[in-house]
Amino acid sequence: MTGFTSTLNASLILVALSVGIGSPTAMQAGQAPASSAAVSEEQVQEAVAGISQAKGYNELVAALGQYKSVLGSQRARALVDERLREVAPDNPNGRKLLQILGQLFADTSNEGPETGAARYLIRLIGMSAMVTGDSDQLERLLKRYFEFSPKFTAELIKPALATPRIDWPPAMARLMVEFVDDWHRMGANEAARSFADALHASVDDPTGAFAKMRDLSLVGQWYSTQRGISGQPEDTNLILTQSGVARSYVSTGGPEDIEAITAGRWTTAAGVLMINWDDGQSTTARYELSNGQLQWVALGARTWLRR
Repeated sequence: MTGFTSTLNASLILVALSVGIGSPTAMQAGQAPASSAAVSEEQVQEAVAGISQAKGYNELVAALGQYKSVLGSQRARALVDERLREVAPDNPNGRKLLQILGQLFADTSNEGPETGAARYLIRLIGMSAMVTGDSDQLERLLKRYFEFSPKFTAELIKPALATPRIDWPPAMARLMVEFVDDWHRMGANEAARSFADALHASVDDPTGAFAKMRDLSLVGQWYSTQRGISGQPEDTNLILTQSGVARSYVSTGGPEDIEAITAGRWTTAAGVLMINWDDGQSTTARYELSNGQLQWVALGARTWLRR
C-alpha cells in the first residue's frame, strides 16, 4: 500500500474496505449487541468505521470500549481471516494492516480498551515509519494521538511488537525505545523525522556501506524556483538527510501550499547523485557543487540553492 493520504488509522479502514469490510450500513449507531453470537457483518463494519474515525487517543479508547463485544465476536475474527485470505500477493502492507486490525480486536477483547489502543498505536507508529520515508505522515499520526504520548513507555513496546507476527526490522524495538524518549523531549516533528530516518537506514544500510558512498556535502535542504503552470513562482524542494533519506516536494507559498511529496533513498558515486524513490522510480544525474549552488539537472530543475 502506498500513498498514505492522512494517517495510518484512516488508511487501515481503507485497507479493510478494499478487501471487503465495507462501509457501515444504516443502523442504530453504537448499539453493540449483548451477545457476541448475535453479531452481524454490518455491526463489525460499523465498529471498524468507528475506530478509524476516532480523532484522538481518548476517542479511540472510548470507541473500543463501545464496540468491545463486537470486536471480540467470532464473526469479527472470521471476517478478518476471510479478508486476509483475499489480500493480493503484491500487497504485503495491506496484509500487515489487516493483521494489526485483527490483533486490535483480540487485544481489546482480552486485555481491555486501553491496552488494545496502546498496542494498536505502537504498531501503527512502527508501520508508518517502515512504509514511507515521508516523516510528515508519521508526524501527523503523532499529533492526532498526542494524548498517547505521556502514556507511551518503553515497557509497552515488546508486547505490542510480539503479536501479530510481522517482519519488523531487527532494529525496530531498539529504535522505538529511543523514539519514545525523543517524542517526550523534542515533540512530534523531530521525533518522527529521527525515527523514520534511523529505521530506514537500519534496513537499507545495516553495515554502513552505503553511508560511505554518500557525499555528505550534499546533506541539507535545496530548492529551485521556477514558474508553475499557473505562471506563479513555485519551489521544487529537495531534502537529503545524513542517514540517506531523500524527500522532494513542490511548494507554492505558505506551509499549507505543499504538493507532490515523494520520498526515497539517495547515494552518490563518481559525481552522480542517484535517488531511488519509494514508488520504484529513480532519478540519476551528474552533479557539481560550486559557490554554494548545486548544479543537478533533475526533477525539472537545473540550479539548486541551499535553504
